[in-house]
Amino acid sequence: MVFSPEQLKDLKKRESQLNPDSVWVKKNREYLLSQIRNTTTEETKPFLQYDVFQWVHMFVPKMVRSVAVKALVFILVLSTTLGGWAASASASPDSPLWQVKRATQKLDEATSMNPESKADARKRILATSADEVKHFAQKKGKDSVQKLVKASDHLKTSVESVQKSIEEVKTENAVNLALDLSKVTTEASKTLKDAIGELHSETDQEVIDAAKEVLITTKEVDGKTLDAMVSAVKKQDKEGLEMTEEKETEVKNVIKEKIAELSAVNVEAGVVTQQVKNAVTENQANNVTSTITVEGISVTTTPIGSSTISGTITSTPQIAENVNAEQVIQIEQAIQVVDQNTKEITETGVKAEALVESNQILEALVATKEMTEKSAVTEAVIVEIKQSMSTPAVSIGTTQ
Repeated sequence: MVFSPEQLKDLKKRESQLNPDSVWVKKNREYLLSQIRNTTTEETKPFLQYDVFQWVHMFVPKMVRSVAVKALVFILVLSTTLGGWAASASASPDSPLWQVKRATQKLDEATSMNPESKADARKRILATSADEVKHFAQKKGKDSVQKLVKASDHLKTSVESVQKSIEEVKTENAVNLALDLSKVTTEASKTLKDAIGELHSETDQEVIDAAKEVLITTKEVDGKTLDAMVSAVKKQDKEGLEMTEEKETEVKNVIKEKIAELSAVNVEAGVVTQQVKNAVTENQANNVTSTITVEGISVTTTPIGSSTISGTITSTPQIAENVNAEQVIQIEQAIQVVDQNTKEITETGVKAEALVESNQILEALVATKEMTEKSAVTEAVIVEIKQSMSTPAVSIGTTQ
């Protein structure tokens, strides 16, 4: 059919009458589209399944396909972790990112391919634990003390990991690793002991108990550090390797510092027990209430033979009212144990110093370790003496 020019002109004039209203079109178009969306489902393709795994199926041989998939997943996880590490590297222990930092370091340790790189990863974890201890040791309040308990536990676990590495690394690296461990734990132990000392005026039982846990853990860290040094030197001796003069001097200095520390603890323990003896004697002789103080430790005796002794951390001293004759006997027996231990520690210390001077490093370390063990027993007995002599006063130790 062919339209004449006149007919076309006429159709053009009627265009507005032939085309639908634009408002009506828009309204109905939106309605129809909404109906379509509500009655159909949009297919989505998970990224890993369709982009990564399809690639694996296309280009990787079937026999190694499973390994390839695991490797790709690991790479994706590692990339995410590295992003988290970058954000958490400068985080403080109070920050939520601190746990990301610790988790990243654990992953670093787990993915280390040889003993030396694993040892380096464990040293970084140790340093992080030491930073955590330092942070919470400077904080005040019950919550911070509880966090300090966890931080000291982390430190102990980190020390144990480095101990394992000493057995795993090359023999020539063992002593260096033990020395690095000693440097970190020496500072951390001092920080913990100083923090405990600042809590001497606390009366909250939870704080007292928490501080006691920290002190016990600190002594365990000291002992494990010394064990690590013994293991490193034994390993080197077994292989017939000699230490350089520089490393030998460093190890000697570690031993000398430990002997000096334990000797000071020993002297203080002797002073404490002597003051307890004097307090009991004075009480029995004079039948009067008396109080003596030495090195910040107060001993109060009463006519009924009871006493209260407060040490590094204690509640407000209170006079016990029910100390009986049996308890007095137990106290006297405990004092005998302390006296015997202090005597043996003194003798072992002299022996250890002589061994150091004669360059018998391993023997000197073993002797120092023996001093450490006896010192721990001595302090535990002193705590028992205090608990027997005081009610309700609670103490966690008298020495650092």
